Amino acid sequence: MHVKKQLIEYWNSFSFIGLVFALLFFSASATPSLLPRPYYIQGVLSGFAIGVGYSLGVACLLLYQFLEFPNPSDRVQKTSKIITTISVSVIFVLSLRQMTHWQNSLRELMEMPTLETAYPYRTAIIAVVLGAILVTTSRWIIRACSVLSHWLSHVIPPRVAITVSTLIVGFLLFTIGNGLVARGLLSIADEFFLRADELVDDGVEQPTDPMITGNPESLIEWDSIGRRGKNFIAQGPTQSQITEFIGRDAIRPIRVYVGMRSKDTPFERAELALEELKRVKAFERSLLVVATPTGTGWLDPGAVDSVEYLHGGNTAIVCTQYSYLPSWITIMVDPRRSIESADALFDVVYGYWKTLPKDNRPKLYLQGLSLGSLGSEVSVDLLNTFEDPIQGAVWSGPPFPSTQWQDITAHRNTDSPQWLPSYRDRRIVRFTS
Repeated sequence: MHVKKQLIEYWNSFSFIGLVFALLFFSASATPSLLPRPYYIQGVLSGFAIGVGYSLGVACLLLYQFLEFPNPSDRVQKTSKIITTISVSVIFVLSLRQMTHWQNSLRELMEMPTLETAYPYRTAIIAVVLGAILVTTSRWIIRACSVLSHWLSHVIPPRVAITVSTLIVGFLLFTIGNGLVARGLLSIADEFFLRADELVDDGVEQPTDPMITGNPESLIEWDSIGRRGKNFIAQGPTQSQITEFIGRDAIRPIRVYVGMRSKDTPFERAELALEELKRVKAFERSLLVVATPTGTGWLDPGAVDSVEYLHGGNTAIVCTQYSYLPSWITIMVDPRRSIESADALFDVVYGYWKTLPKDNRPKLYLQGLSLGSLGSEVSVDLLNTFEDPIQGAVWSGPPFPSTQWQDITAHRNTDSPQWLPSYRDRRIVRFTS
């Protein structure tokens, strides 16, 4: 009963330790990540960080009490609270002040326009409101467990009652959350990002050149290509820009993009992409890149533009869209979307590419960013490509399910750190930062 009383006591009032952890987690969530985020997305992510931080702080406090460590004296507690409050407040304020700088540092690396402000206070308001909702919900869950365990303790031992009540409440929450809340939120997000995917940015128009994907003669209808795909096709470097940059004659790069609305299944989209590659004579170029985008269908200009400049435009890049949800949502909902899309596209393109004469076909490379790198790395079966291997791959920012990244990092040179590893054979694997 002692443990149950502690649970009720701590969850009937907000925990100082929990609030400290919550603010520290918020500050950590505001630091630079892989990609820049708008303030409302950052606010939601920081809100979840607050909820996780608060729960972890309370859990640490409960563990401390459960192990029956001695409590500090009142004087020590008062002094430590003052010092902790001042320190955490300073960290919190500094993180708000640095938020715009951190976001702009990412945008500069991505060659995106900088922001006058990242709206840190709006971010904080969204995060605090969401964090408060999550914490309040957690408190009610604990409350429900306590009430149920109190009823059960009349017929079974108290500790067994706590365990059983926790399992019952957890099962009900999982069933209700997965069946109603998760699906409802996913439906809202799906509808929102579908509408965003249908938008067309200023200055992006349907191409008229018959050799550009999306023109009236193309096999891929312009309206079936999503927002990110239209940008990819319309905003790449032109032949004249490449010629001016490299100081010699260049040719126009080939870009093929198949949107989710172009065909119903990943395999059908892959087949359509192959036929479009044939139509625009992509296999006559010196370099062919099979690219897998992020969840929204975005391809990093820093990855694709640079290849076209380096090879004088004598390139072809092909991509199929598998989602219009951001990668962080897609990876929670269905991480196999990127894998199935990349696998279908590679199998179809590689299957045709290997039938061509080896001395008269483009070099074949893979490229993927974020969730796209996960799909791209899984799409290559070394056993199937052993007799006729591709030339290489560039994978940027692989997410946590990436087994190849984990394995290669684990077998890095022993004198290199995990955050900047080096590999024993640079002919096989090279890391960059």
